[in-house]
Amino acid sequence: MPKEKLKKEHFEIILEDINSKINLILKKDYVTKSDLKNTEDRLMEKIESNSLAIKANSFAIKALNNKIDDVEIRLTNKIDDVDQKLSKRIDGVEIRLDGLDRRMDGLDQKMDRVETNLSNKIDEVKEVLIHHISLPVH
Repeated sequence: MPKEKLKKEHFEIILEDINSKINLILKKDYVTKSDLKNTEDRLMEKIESNSLAIKANSFAIKALNNKIDDVEIRLTNKIDDVDQKLSKRIDGVEIRLDGLDRRMDGLDQKMDRVETNLSNKIDEVKEVLIHHISLPVH
């Protein structure tokens, strides 16, 4: 009987050892699941926080895009206004220059007539002088 008792005690020790190891595995499994759940919860909080930040940034970007669009429209309108004003002024200057060109043409024609008249007068005076010089002196 002592041999049987020894086998039984030995078997009980082995069973206790197996039981404790199973308990350790179960505890470790529980701790691991708990750690995973905590990690998952923290990650979800960070994801939610980042999602809110992204939404806020998206809203800010949309607001900036709207402001940029408004500025672009105003600048385009101002540029168009300046372009129209400058075009009118340039047209006015061109009209004045055309008028000056016509006046210059008129002055050129007058100068040509004056030159022709003076040349004719000079020729007449020259003829008179030549006629007077060729007359005998008394």
